[in-house]
Amino acid sequence: MSEEATALEEIADQDELYRRLSKLSHIKKNGKVSSAAFKRNKQPENSISVDLARLTTRQESLARVGEERKAQFVLGVLVAGYPRSLGFFVRHDPLQNNYAHSLIEGQNDGEKCNLLAEATTILNEST
Repeated sequence: MSEEATALEEIADQDELYRRLSKLSHIKKNGKVSSAAFKRNKQPENSISVDLARLTTRQESLARVGEERKAQFVLGVLVAGYPRSLGFFVRHDPLQNNYAHSLIEGQNDGEKCNLLAEATTILNEST
């Protein structure tokens, strides 16, 4: 990576974050996002992987699950200020193969997972 690519981006409260969501385990039958989208092994996740939307495209973000698994996922969007309002830190954490990678970090619990799920909008694949 070049020096430019390793620079950390400031994430503003109004920035959008993409979260890849499994159609099987992160989406409820009613079409809403499940709290499971913010858990790992049924436990609230304290370090939640997301992509900073302005540094990627929807297609690139979704493609990171792999071509063979892509059909099993949809993309959710969350505004960065919301997890911050719950006490989380939101920071840019670029990876070698994903400059947009960011993290939502902090002490998580079941109620916060529910609130994050409610605040996440599923993006329509055709938009």
